[in-house]
Formats: sequence, C-alpha cells, structure tokens
Amino acid sequence: MNMFPGIANESYAKPLQHPDELDRLIEVFQREGVRSYLEIGARYGGSFERIMQALPMGSRGVAVDFPGGPFGDDGSTAILLAALKRLKSIGRDVSAVFGPSSAAEVIKRVSEHAPYHAVVIDADHSYEAVKRDFLFYSPMARMVVLHDIAAPSEVQSHDGLSVDVPRLWQEIKRKYRHEEIITEDSLMGIGILYRA
Repeated sequence: MNMFPGIANESYAKPLQHPDELDRLIEVFQREGVRSYLEIGARYGGSFERIMQALPMGSRGVAVDFPGGPFGDDGSTAILLAALKRLKSIGRDVSAVFGPSSAAEVIKRVSEHAPYHAVVIDADHSYEAVKRDFLFYSPMARMVVLHDIAAPSEVQSHDGLSVDVPRLWQEIKRKYRHEEIITEDSLMGIGILYRA
C-alpha cells in the first residue's frame, strides 16, 4: 500500500520531511560545508534531490533504499533513479544502493564512498533498526541526522509499525553536541549530532 497516493505515478517526488525543517537542515549543511552526503532510507528521492541541489557543484551523494522493506514502497525505485539522473545532469556525483541497510553488501558498497560529511538516517523506524543503522553508519560521517525524533507515540507506518526514533534520540543525544529542528505544525522533527 502506498502511503502517499499518486506519488508512484510521478517522476518527481516532493520531500517527505516538513518543508521548514528540511530548509533549516539544508542551512546547517551549508553552514557546515557539507559536500558528501549519505541518505539511508531515500525512498522516492525527494529530500535527497533537494539536499543535493543545495550542496556545492561537485558534491557527492549516495542514496540507500530498500523498496520492499517495511517502510519502503515497491514503486519507489524508478522515481529515485529519475532524481539521480536529474542530479547527474547538473554536476552532482550521485549513486544509489538498493537493499536492506543492515545487509553486509549494502554496508560495504556505502563504505566504499566514505567518509561522508553528513548522513541522514530515515529508513526502518523501529528501535532496533534505527539503532543498528546508527551503529553501522554514524562512524562514516562527522554529522549524523535522524528524522522523526519527536514523532508522537501514536504515529505508525502504513503497515502499522511503530516509529521508535524518539526513544533512540533520547538515549544518544546527550553523548554528542547536538541540535533539534522541530516545527510546531510538524511534530516529527530532525535531530543533528556532531561527531567531530
């Protein structure tokens, strides 16, 4: 079931994050000089494309997605690949890796492009999965971003799965210099950890 009706028939996807929160994240990336970017859970590529367009010419990005996964969409692959094609046409060095983010082959392929200035983790939102993604991918970047850090407990995926990102965020944020981007009308939020 598609959580975003009609989007699978479009070649361009709007970002799934709150626009103001995403704009503020991009401002942080620009301030911090981000030129290499990894997104775990890119789905349609809306936020990936928006972020990569805002980064300097020659910036490098890798999008990871698992279209058949619990938080994925079987129809997302073609839309994500179209986003990458547009980014390449404007001078961005981008690629995609498909498969579960915990799979050894996916981690290996992603690590071949490391290190990254920033990684956004926005894939499987279960506590175990987001913690695993954090452990696998945070060592590859100096900034780690988690989406949905303020998700209300009643929020679930289209398959009825819990969004447990707030639990992990509360556990890890005090170990790092961090900032939160949460708008009143979104309540999902973005958390940024500075590892260096």
